[in-house]
Amino acid sequence: MKIMFISNLYPPIYIGGYEQICLDVAQGLQEHGHTVHVLTSSFRAQEIRESEQGVSRLLRLKWKGRFSDTRRLPTILNNIQVERHNVRVMHKLIEQFQPDVSMVWNGAGLGHGILGTVERHSPVVYYLQDMWLPWVLAFQRPGRMTKFLRNRYRRTLGRLGIPPTAKQLSHLIFVSRYLQQQHVQAGMDCRKATVIYNSLSSEVFALRRQHILYRQSNEPFRILFCGQIKFEKGVTTLIEALSRLRMIPGLEHTTLSLLGAIQSQAYGQQLYERINTLDLANVITFLPVRPRVEIPAVFDDHDIFAFPSQWGEPFGLALLEAMASGIPVVAAADGGATEILRDGENAHVFPARDVNELTHKLAWMLTHPQEAAAIGRAASKEVRQRFQLDTQVQFVEDFLRTAAAESPMIPSRNRA
Repeated sequence: MKIMFISNLYPPIYIGGYEQICLDVAQGLQEHGHTVHVLTSSFRAQEIRESEQGVSRLLRLKWKGRFSDTRRLPTILNNIQVERHNVRVMHKLIEQFQPDVSMVWNGAGLGHGILGTVERHSPVVYYLQDMWLPWVLAFQRPGRMTKFLRNRYRRTLGRLGIPPTAKQLSHLIFVSRYLQQQHVQAGMDCRKATVIYNSLSSEVFALRRQHILYRQSNEPFRILFCGQIKFEKGVTTLIEALSRLRMIPGLEHTTLSLLGAIQSQAYGQQLYERINTLDLANVITFLPVRPRVEIPAVFDDHDIFAFPSQWGEPFGLALLEAMASGIPVVAAADGGATEILRDGENAHVFPARDVNELTHKLAWMLTHPQEAAAIGRAASKEVRQRFQLDTQVQFVEDFLRTAAAESPMIPSRNRA
């Protein structure tokens, strides 16, 4: 098959985990003999030094790192310009590539017309990793545009011949049952949808040497957090727990590493102030973002992986990577993580935002290294059995074939 991927961002440019999954699945489908072409935005494209095959960085975004305030008239005019540009790009690429099926990974910031355009020329599959689609269908993020401006925006797009939004929503893939239910609550018909969990390549993430078993007696315990450093990820909760943890005899020297980018200057300032207030500046290390292949080596230097996310994360990729590597995990029972976590079996679980319970779970893990390591090994085994990338790619391939076969628009000569 000829498959077109559409995503607002694509590695090496990313802000979360869906971009990496998009890349992994694209490469997997290519290994299965399919032709995949990725259409993405030009956002930060100047940072890419290596040549790319099968990737077009031609789309424009309505936002640069965050969504624009669409109440302002200049921004509305800019949005219309983005809509027109992206629709033209889509028409041209469809004419050149002639996809059998298209897969939309994340259309946030790309405009409404691009989705309506692609579905006129090929069947469309949506692989949903967060709540961007309901926002687009509503012509806004919650509270960002008045009803008057929203209707006026729709009419303007119509006069310009830009499809107002997507209508082909029968082929939906969700990354977790939790996310599927969130879309149902947002008013979407998900009865024909399926769930395909994110997965990993065992060549990169596999059971490794567990630091908690081999640390020297005079070494401090080391806790690791990986991900975007922002309030929703529970970083503040983790720092509060660290302060209490260090009051426990034997754990006074415990340290914390935060690997990731601080997502806003305001939150960064708030975080630093709280760290200084708790007198933790000398025991918390901020690690820079690094290539994915280097993450397992970071796991090797830490005893516990903390996943305190508190925003209803659909299915955290960092959590899966840690579990696959065998580092013992303490995670919040929230969002899609509840579909894989089992307290005391493959992780220790605590209620999201509960500082006391997080402190208790971390303390138990650190003071029971043999049991913690066994939990880490059980998690690694489960990921190997249930969340292998080859399996995910096969599920996606089967779903794409079904979507292509159900559409009368696909010429039989293009099917492979």
